[in-house]
Amino acid sequence: MFKTVDTTDDLAKAFSIRSIVFVHEQKCPYYEEFDGLDFNSCHIIGETEDEPFACARIRYFPDFAKFERIALRKEWRGLGYGKELIEFMESLVNKSGYKSIKMHSQVYAIPFYEKMDYLAYGETFSEAGISHRKIYKQL
Repeated sequence: MFKTVDTTDDLAKAFSIRSIVFVHEQKCPYYEEFDGLDFNSCHIIGETEDEPFACARIRYFPDFAKFERIALRKEWRGLGYGKELIEFMESLVNKSGYKSIKMHSQVYAIPFYEKMDYLAYGETFSEAGISHRKIYKQL
């Protein structure tokens, strides 16, 4: 169901999902969504029966891993796949020896992450015109 991206075809699927969710649905400007950091990131794709439905990317820093661009197509939301995606990403980070995860969460999604032991901190800020807060988790 979830795997790391290792082909250009899988990367194209991830970019397609991000375009649908962030650029089309959430009206994020293309230049902000595709920020030049994709080719130095670990990408994740979720597929069922050859249909891509979820994606995310992880960037690794010296002291933490940062989860970014977490997206599920509308038809697959609310079915538990978001939690499975985060758990898959956490397992990758854990295997890499990292013990701290950070991300910028859209404010409305913070309760979803809090159920998985993420903690919000800092002030609300705007990213692509959407309210966000920083969140983190110690593994």
